[in-house]
Amino acid sequence: MKVKVSTCDRSSEGRLSQNDRLPIEIDVADVRFSNRKFWLAHADLFAQLEELHPGDPGEVSGAELRVSEKGEYAWLTANIGKGDVPASHCMGYLEGARLGTFLAGCLALVTGIGTHPARTEETELLNELYPEAYPSRPSGAMLVCDGRTLKLCFGSHCFGVLYGAKLRSFLERALARATHGLRPESGRPARLESEGKNGRAVNIGEAA
Repeated sequence: MKVKVSTCDRSSEGRLSQNDRLPIEIDVADVRFSNRKFWLAHADLFAQLEELHPGDPGEVSGAELRVSEKGEYAWLTANIGKGDVPASHCMGYLEGARLGTFLAGCLALVTGIGTHPARTEETELLNELYPEAYPSRPSGAMLVCDGRTLKLCFGSHCFGVLYGAKLRSFLERALARATHGLRPESGRPARLESEGKNGRAVNIGEAA
């Protein structure tokens, strides 16, 4: 899936020019949107999953993880499609406290910050897309993170995986979305602290 942006002038250095307008959706792998100011933009945030056993390095599987809205309205969907065609089937969604808690746990495993040594995996079942018909009914799809990879699974089949810098980039940005504007006393997960400039702890849930 390609990033959708208005027709505009872009610099050759991979940065947005002053004439660029905000995109409809942001690919976490797109270096043009690596600045923190885009983390909380009014645009969907998505990451294309790669094949677990690729024929070629970086081969995408056709699945994606997508985060829409922010704060208490943030929700994550797992979708499958192929190539430039928008993902047409939703395998399930995650929202509310479960979303923030899962993302924070995954990021803790990836960074080694704030996780219990005995905890080696985070898993979360996704819900059916239409809760009005089936309130909180699991779809059968599951997200599994072991600190090295984040997999989208259904039974024994893996629909795709995130790893390395792309995994951390997605988790940081998605968690920033999920915790934006929320206070610990609200009952939602507190913002996870990560190391910022000069070793100073910063809240990654805050906008730049």
